[in-house]
Amino acid sequence: MSIKEWQELYNSIEIIPADGMPYAELPNSKTLDEFESSYNIKLPVAYREFIQVFGPGSELGQEFHVYAPGFTTCDRLKRNADLGTFQDFTASLSTDSISLKYHEGYNEQIARIFFFAASGAGEIIGWDVDDVRDEEKYEYGIYILVRGRRKPDLLANSFKEFIEDCCFSDGYSNLFENPEPWDEEEFGSQRTFYPAANYPDKNE
Repeated sequence: MSIKEWQELYNSIEIIPADGMPYAELPNSKTLDEFESSYNIKLPVAYREFIQVFGPGSELGQEFHVYAPGFTTCDRLKRNADLGTFQDFTASLSTDSISLKYHEGYNEQIARIFFFAASGAGEIIGWDVDDVRDEEKYEYGIYILVRGRRKPDLLANSFKEFIEDCCFSDGYSNLFENPEPWDEEEFGSQRTFYPAANYPDKNE
């Protein structure tokens, strides 16, 4: 998808106002380039295009929190929206003794996953940079650490698939036993997004 197509998607879903707070400034190519250099990663082209339209935010598809480089602002749940901060936090999984023991046999994979999103239940989602699906577009297999499971589950084969099939469809729920289709009458539209805004940092 192009930036134009991501913009068309953005315009087609329900954008929830940020309680009167100004939206966070969108990242630009320079910010993304600097992040790639700092973290020694090539971000998927689709993610770069997406994040320049959507920015960071929460409840994408009423479920997912997506992070972006260059932010000190918070989302409506008062969580920091910065991708680097999130990645630094999740990197502790590769050194935490409890996590190492629990995920024994999969620690090498978990250590190389670059986490960029989380579910509403706090399950972290990221790119396995060794699982390259498209070299030209820097697409990687996207994995999720589901609570109670030792092995990372493959969630999507590309960033576009993650958005279309997991955020706005049933790809995430299908990881679980007896999944039920999204009930729009009970829960409302699944096509929602809460952009991050300039809330005061909860730690200030």
